[in-house]
Amino acid sequence: MALILFLDPQREVRELFSHVATRLGHEAVETVGEEKPDVVVLEPSSRQEVRRARTLLERFPALAIVCASIHPPSRETREQLDPVVHLIKPFPLVELERALEAALAPR
Repeated sequence: MALILFLDPQREVRELFSHVATRLGHEAVETVGEEKPDVVVLEPSSRQEVRRARTLLERFPALAIVCASIHPPSRETREQLDPVVHLIKPFPLVELERALEAALAPR
């Protein structure tokens, strides 16, 4: 079981993505304290969520990031977050499942 942090400004999106993660046997959270999440799934078009992800990356440099965005990947996103996968919304939920698998695979 992995700890997966969902950073998206839309509550409904967080709930939907959390449901997918829970169905796969993972623990889905919207905040973390001192514990290290195994994966962070975020909407990079939200500056606030990018700031939160960057703070986590400073603490945990090997943290796996999955971007799930309404926008295509940008150079800034690649350079700042180095995501394992970048999904473009809307996408089939099976793509999120695959992205989580890829993010949790040993690197």
